[in-house]
Amino acid sequence: MHDARIFRISSLGEACLSDTSYFQQANITEQIGDRQIHPYLIGDQAYSLRSYMIVKYRRRELTRERAYFNKMQSSKRMRIENTFGRIKGRFRILLKLTESKLENAVYATMASCILHNMCEQFKVSHIIQSPCQMVFDD
Repeated sequence: MHDARIFRISSLGEACLSDTSYFQQANITEQIGDRQIHPYLIGDQAYSLRSYMIVKYRRRELTRERAYFNKMQSSKRMRIENTFGRIKGRFRILLKLTESKLENAVYATMASCILHNMCEQFKVSHIIQSPCQMVFDD
């Protein structure tokens, strides 16, 4: 299943689609210059431009400035994708999430992201694999 479809049927996707000001209502902002910037998502060509989603300009719409924007947007999106690849490499259980219940897959993903951030913060390059098998289908 493609990321765009998974997003649309997720609770976050449903919230964003039903209320386009979803992120603007969050009390999370970043001060950039004299502007308060709310969170947003970065999408590839499968997504359409929304108030909560930044996508690249199409080729026929490109100017020099828009080409630069596309380059910056693409580099950020690639960094995010690489991070998810590193998380999946570090926590191989994530490769088998389709075999578990959705609720358990969510918990495993959240735990893996938290542990990944801790590994990054404390410069842990590898994790010793346990010989026991984790089972999430209880």
